[in-house]
Amino acid sequence: MRSFLKSAILGVMFLALSSAAHAFELGAFGGFNFEKSDVSPSSNPLSTKSGFTIGATVGADLVPMMLSWEIGLYNVKRKTGGAVPAGKSISGSIDSSSVRESYNALEIPLVLRLKPIPFLSPGLGFFYSASGSDLTTEYNTSGGTEVSEKSPIDRDDYGLVASIQARFPLIPTLSFTIDGRYLLGLKENPYHGSNVVKLRELQVLGGVTFSL
Repeated sequence: MRSFLKSAILGVMFLALSSAAHAFELGAFGGFNFEKSDVSPSSNPLSTKSGFTIGATVGADLVPMMLSWEIGLYNVKRKTGGAVPAGKSISGSIDSSSVRESYNALEIPLVLRLKPIPFLSPGLGFFYSASGSDLTTEYNTSGGTEVSEKSPIDRDDYGLVASIQARFPLIPTLSFTIDGRYLLGLKENPYHGSNVVKLRELQVLGGVTFSL
């Protein structure tokens, strides 16, 4: 994590110096995320649940009206329909369809954006995220008992992020912004015994962008 943060800081410093003559932009966003991660070789794949994402961005033009950069910091509440926890000693069996898992993560995306037309900008970049809370596992037993457990989780992810952003000006310095993102995790994290999981996530965000 330290090496990534050091690289991200150096990269942002370089981009900021490259953009010194151009106006900076600040964004505030909130919305939903839908995780559909790949688990292997599990016979119980994760099902998609909706979580919540909130955060902020800063960025600037590299080439006016053509190319810009932005970096963000998001708090992401990730939720999935989880695999049945292994090795449980409970009275009654677990209803596998009721298993839900959730945890909070801090996410840092760094995106380069093209601006082919004024209100629409596709982007591509990298992201890093790290778990910021315990993993909460909830499920029902066959007898109808609801169970909620917390366990430590040390999960960090990195990978590619693709974005398509639309802006609708409200006043000259303020725009309503919609941003759709897809995160493709490249790291394999341990998951329930011998399984590994790779992050796959769709984010649908809305917010405002300020031009300074």
